[in-house]
Amino acid sequence: MDAQDKRREDTEDQEKDDDREEDGTQDNTDAIVDAELQSVSANSTGGGFALRGRGRTKMDSQEQAYPPPPPPLPLPLPPSAPVRINRRQQKSWQWLLSLAAVSCKGFAVGAGLHGGVRLVVGITNRQLFKNPWRYLTSLPSVDALRFASFLALSSATYKASLTLLQSYCKQKRGWHPTVAGFLAGLASLLDDPSRRHTLTLFLSARALGVLVLTLHRRGYLPTVSCLPSVLFATFQSFIILCVAHYPYLMPRGYYLSVLRWSQYYTDEKLRMFYRQTGPSFLPCQPLMHGGTCHAHGAGDLFRGLWFFSKIYLTLYSIPLLLFRTKKLLQQPKESVQQLLSNTWTSALFFAVDAALTKYMLCLLRNLHGGPPPAPKGVPILAGLIGSVGILIERKSRRMELVYYTLTQVLYSFWRLLCIKKPLHLDQLPYGSLWLFSISLAILMHAHESPNERDFLAPLINKALDLLLGD
Repeated sequence: MDAQDKRREDTEDQEKDDDREEDGTQDNTDAIVDAELQSVSANSTGGGFALRGRGRTKMDSQEQAYPPPPPPLPLPLPPSAPVRINRRQQKSWQWLLSLAAVSCKGFAVGAGLHGGVRLVVGITNRQLFKNPWRYLTSLPSVDALRFASFLALSSATYKASLTLLQSYCKQKRGWHPTVAGFLAGLASLLDDPSRRHTLTLFLSARALGVLVLTLHRRGYLPTVSCLPSVLFATFQSFIILCVAHYPYLMPRGYYLSVLRWSQYYTDEKLRMFYRQTGPSFLPCQPLMHGGTCHAHGAGDLFRGLWFFSKIYLTLYSIPLLLFRTKKLLQQPKESVQQLLSNTWTSALFFAVDAALTKYMLCLLRNLHGGPPPAPKGVPILAGLIGSVGILIERKSRRMELVYYTLTQVLYSFWRLLCIKKPLHLDQLPYGSLWLFSISLAILMHAHESPNERDFLAPLINKALDLLLGD
């Protein structure tokens, strides 16, 4: 027992000694690690980094000497499928947008033109000054909507037809604007019938003028000197004949305007002197006017000059404010001088024309000396002599005066053909619509042709460019 107990004690003492040695070794190791950490912290300048672990620390000297390696490049993505662009669909959308833009522009131009004409009429007949607020609030109306819709549809129809014809033929041809203009003219069915008749006469006169000038340029018609003056004299003599003897062949509004321009002629006086049958000669005084014919004619010239100056000043001011605003702002003095000069020239022409025509009516009727009605040759000859006043007007304006009088002549001939029993053109369904489309087709051919574009007035070309431009 004693021997076993002694061996057990020796073994326990030996194990205690081993544990003390291990503890001392660990303490020495921890002391060495702490000393190394303190030395590294004292000698480090921040350029490297330390690897710390349980019981050890290491400074990487190579990381201090060389820059870090670049990051690896990203892996390339797999090629994606190409984006397909439908060119035909894109062109279709662009075409539709252009048509919408042309339609909106046509609607805006139609509304502005309708309102501008109403303002000019209101200023001329002085209705605007009687009740301005009521007159201005009456401008937006159903009639204005119809006219604006007509111009919008006509512009879009012309643009669409022209584009489709050019796409189908793969090139531009001379007959494309003609066909497109005819189709665009059918849109006038939306407009008021009475205004469509007026526009038809306006376009028909210009279309007829384009045809005559085209034939002349191509050598089919001879050159006639002073052609505008001759045509104006012819048309005016016919108009004076209708005023005196056949007022039912004239537009009612134009007939009343002629009476207002005469300043003292009335329908009753004209009926008494030129339409009704009387027993004896009727003197001019005091039935027609006061004083002698010579004195009254001289005074009529000055009264007409003041009267027509107010009319032409209004007519020339509207285009200056609407279409030549830039020139008016840049050159105000020259613009105002030109406005006054044009007003004076046109007013003098109209005053001389009206006064001389009325004087010749009195003179020729007194020379005839017969009972009423006066012969038809009296108004015809008076209109021819009075038309010499056109020589006062500017040459650039004479052709427009020819077109204006031709419009009234065409209306009278149309009324005459409607009255004649064998024809009865008024019973032709949509007669004015077809004539309007044909006239517009001729005008659009001239507008798109570089050789015939100058046959149209500059204002008409600008209006068409404004309506149909992109």
